[in-house]
Amino acid sequence: LEASAGWLSSTRPEVSLDVGGPIAATDNKVGYRLNLLHSGGEGYVSGSDLKRDLGGIGIDVKPSSDTTIRARAESPSA
Repeated sequence: LEASAGWLSSTRPEVSLDVGGPIAATDNKVGYRLNLLHSGGEGYVSGSDLKRDLGGIGIDVKPSSDTTIRARAESPSA
């Protein structure tokens, strides 16, 4: 688990969350990772605004010691 909150500049706050790891109930054969980020505030150009909302998830499945199946999905802000 990693979480952070701070300011990219005096007018641009940002928060993020990164969690993941193996799932013990699956004998560690399945793992996951979730990343979330939000940032907003005043842009670099006078009168402009910035808004970023990002999300991503990943799943790893290890059916055997030499095989890993990975799935990833991301959703950037529009």
